[in-house]
Amino acid sequence: MSVIKMPSTNLQWATAQDKHLLQIMSWFPNERSVVMWGGPNIRFPFTEQTFKEDIKLKDIATYTIVDESENPLAFGQIYPRLGRCHLGRLAVNPDNRRQGLGQRLIASLCEIGNQTLNTQGYSLFVLSDNNSALNLYQKLGFRQAEYPKPLTLDNCLYLIKDED
Repeated sequence: MSVIKMPSTNLQWATAQDKHLLQIMSWFPNERSVVMWGGPNIRFPFTEQTFKEDIKLKDIATYTIVDESENPLAFGQIYPRLGRCHLGRLAVNPDNRRQGLGQRLIASLCEIGNQTLNTQGYSLFVLSDNNSALNLYQKLGFRQAEYPKPLTLDNCLYLIKDED
């Protein structure tokens, strides 16, 4: 497992492992929370196997912020999409929200994307009624843009941000 200590905290940045997934799965207790987080292609109820398949764990760079006991506090994925570093399936443990972890997660994913992907800028999807996430993304400089293909969810927004 790749682990990077985050400066001035007891938190670490790690490649997501199987041992993290069961805890992360518990963050999504119902179908609505799963769709809001991962879109319409995540099966619910899920098993560990279907969860791994649906989030494309083997195909997409997947990271988690963990505490000193290696409990996952935040989760996200990055991959190239339309020439941008796309941030996908972003989540913070419900017990640790409103502590700045979402902002830290996004900043770290963007930094990793800059180092590992040949892309310019960033993108993500968010549901229009996910107000806390939408507010955070806008605060961090993401803005709504037209997506060049039809979206599968009616209330899905495509947000982009240019590199800093």
